[in-house]
Amino acid sequence: MDTKRLITDAAAIWDAEVLPTLRRYIEIPAQSRDFDPDWKANGHIDAVLALARDWVMEHAPPATIVEIVERDGRTPVLLIEIPATDDSGETAFLYAHLDKQPPFEGWDATRGLEPWKAVDIHDERGHLLFGRGGADDGYGVFAAITAIGCLEIQDIPHPRC
Repeated sequence: MDTKRLITDAAAIWDAEVLPTLRRYIEIPAQSRDFDPDWKANGHIDAVLALARDWVMEHAPPATIVEIVERDGRTPVLLIEIPATDDSGETAFLYAHLDKQPPFEGWDATRGLEPWKAVDIHDERGHLLFGRGGADDGYGVFAAITAIGCLEIQDIPHPRC
């Protein structure tokens, strides 16, 4: 594995493909059904699922199966299956969630921070993206697909994911 190339490829994909989508994700108030009893009628969960599904379909390796699974009264699941490129017979299970906790208190309005607004801040800590859900697994599906894609760029075998 060429680690430097892996880092370079992942950073390029993240900056060009993930961050713009993550910004859109942050701005959808898709709260967990425990905090949004009208989640189905409000449509925010469906909106983030569609956003993630469409991104995955565009960026996942060939032959990836992408499906939204729904059961009455339950929030839907985005199920993604990426075929193995090795012969191990193993399966790696990756998990992330797209629903969010309520915004609560403490957003710094003096810096323009609001829960449902994606805000990029460049300071002594580097480039930071603020907004509800962006650091609480909302990025997980994008990170997983990016990581697997970077393996495939270098022809590094992986199990079924």
